[in-house]
Amino acid sequence: MAVARTSRSRIATWSTFSNFAEMNHYEKGRHVPDIQTLKKIADELEVPLAYFFCESELSAELSCLIVKLSDEEKSNLINSLKKK
Repeated sequence: MAVARTSRSRIATWSTFSNFAEMNHYEKGRHVPDIQTLKKIADELEVPLAYFFCESELSAELSCLIVKLSDEEKSNLINSLKKK
């Protein structure tokens, strides 16, 4: 999932980001944000930190949906998937 331009605008206003160029360096892989910066980006985009480590769009989407579940719903989902 690509980061929306408006979300990038909000992120770029943080004191840890000097401008869009720095965000672009992250997107292009020229620079790697530290974990604290990545957590701030995740919080701003309202996605779990794990989102950035997903290897597919489906995994990223699942990560975003799972984080919204209650602990009981997560347990039920795990049990349901184990039965397959």
